[in-house]
Amino acid sequence: LVERKFFRYILIVIIASMFHKSALFSLTFLIFSSLQISSIVWFVALAASPFLAKYVLPLISSFILPVYLGYLEPTEVTEGTKAIYFFVILAFIMIIFRQKIIKGEYRYLVLYNIYMFGVCFYITFIDFGTLGHRLSLYSTILAIIFFPAISALIIEIRIKLFFKFICCFLLAALFFYSLSILREAYIPYLTVLEI
Repeated sequence: LVERKFFRYILIVIIASMFHKSALFSLTFLIFSSLQISSIVWFVALAASPFLAKYVLPLISSFILPVYLGYLEPTEVTEGTKAIYFFVILAFIMIIFRQKIIKGEYRYLVLYNIYMFGVCFYITFIDFGTLGHRLSLYSTILAIIFFPAISALIIEIRIKLFFKFICCFLLAALFFYSLSILREAYIPYLTVLEI
């Protein structure tokens, strides 16, 4: 997408979907990734996201295979829901400093839009267990790309170092937390080495 090679992107997504059907979610990025979406629109989208599920579900259910319809029902499963706090805070920081983060570069615009869409999707389907969390991972993983851009906004060296330390600490803590407490939610499949 960043290179505007859309046919290649679609081909790669189709190949990825042969390993896991959820990869097809990435095709939605074609719709909006290169649009100039203002910070106000993204702010409104984030604020409206908790109320959108009832309007979006009928549309999604018409495209989804019957075997996956169970994912479209609210559940008590909360795996992954703690990460939303981090993603929302980062989204608001990115909204405030949008121009400085994107810097007029097409690739940052595409990645920014994909990340923001992922956070909105996550919030919309947070009550649906793994649906919002797992599908939004295709977008929210891009948060890692924006840490250097956000860090560059901080001029004071000590504050910048503190910011980097906190980010590294939080990422490491989330990683080890997911491995120790929620291993089944994040690593549900056996690899070739574990068979």
